[in-house]
Amino acid sequence: MSSISPVSPTISKTGTESPVSPTISKTGTESPISPTISKTGTESPISPTISKTGAESPVSPIVSQTETKIGKTYFFLILLIFWLFKIYLIHFILLNETETNINDDPSNILNEIIKAYLRRNVIGWTKSFAFEQVLIKYVSKSQEIFNYLNSNTTLEHYEVIVGIFYHKGFGIDENDSTAFEWHMKASKKNDINGHYEVGKCYSVGCGVKKNDDKAFEYFQRAADGELNIALYHLAACYKHGDGIQKDNFKVFELYKKSAEKGFVPSQQHLASFYKDGVEGTQQNIKEALKWYKKYDENGGTYNVKNDIKNLKNSVIFLFFFFVNFQH
Repeated sequence: MSSISPVSPTISKTGTESPVSPTISKTGTESPISPTISKTGTESPISPTISKTGAESPVSPIVSQTETKIGKTYFFLILLIFWLFKIYLIHFILLNETETNINDDPSNILNEIIKAYLRRNVIGWTKSFAFEQVLIKYVSKSQEIFNYLNSNTTLEHYEVIVGIFYHKGFGIDENDSTAFEWHMKASKKNDINGHYEVGKCYSVGCGVKKNDDKAFEYFQRAADGELNIALYHLAACYKHGDGIQKDNFKVFELYKKSAEKGFVPSQQHLASFYKDGVEGTQQNIKEALKWYKKYDENGGTYNVKNDIKNLKNSVIFLFFFFVNFQH
C-alpha cells in the first residue's frame, strides 16, 4: 500500500491556504512537491533535481574542475596586466624625467631660441609661430641662459643674439644702445642677420638716431645675402620712399621674391598687388587668388577668407561674361 508524504499548501484565489493532495511516484513512494508560484507573484523554494529512481543527482565533478581552471586563468591574466602596467609606468616616469632634464639644459634652450630667431627671418610670423613667444616660454630661465651665452662666445650668431637679448631685456636689463652695438659687431663680421638688425635700429631709431638712408643701406646688404626679412623691409623702403625714391615696381619685385622664398607676410602683399594691379603691375585675378590661398594655408596672421571668396566670385562672373560674349 502506497504511503503519503506531507505536502506544501497552495494559495487559493481568495488568498487563503488550501490543502494539496500528495503526489505518488510510479514506484509507489511519495515524491516531493515542486514549488509553485502564487498569484501574488512570490516564488516558493526550488526543489532539488530528482533522478528516475527518485534520488537527488550530485553536481558533476568535471564542471567544478573547469570552473577552477577558468578562475586560475583569469587570476594570472590580471596579474600579467598589472605587471605590464607597472613596467609601462616606470618607463614613462623615467622618460619624462629624462625629457625634463634635456629641456632644462640651457644649451638646448639657447639652441631652440637661435633656431626660432633664424626661422623668423626666413618665414616671418604666423598664427602658430612668433619668435617672441619662444622668449616668453623661457623667461623664468632667462638669466641662466644669458649667462650660458656669455660663456660660449664662439657660438654662431653669438653677437646678434646678445644684441637681441639686450633689446628684449632677456636675462639682462633692457638696453637698446648696447643692443645696437652688438648688432653692429655682428654686421662687421658680415652676419646678414646683423646687417638686418642694424638696418632695423636705424629705421625706427632704436638705440641710435633714426636714419632712413642708413636703414636702407643695411637692409640692402642683408637683402644681397638673400635674407627674406630684409627683402620684405627693403620693399617697405621703396614703397614709402624711406632712404630711396619710391618705386612700386621694385616693391612688387621684392615682395614677389621673398614670397616665393617662403616669407609669409610678403605673400599677402603680393596677392594685393595682383588683385589691385598697383601702378607698375598688371591685375591678375588668378595669381591674386593663388597667393591669398597660399598665405592662408601658411597661417598668415590676417584673415583673407573674404578676399578669397570675392576673387572666386569674380572668376565665376568673368567666366560667364566671356561665355555670353562669345555667343
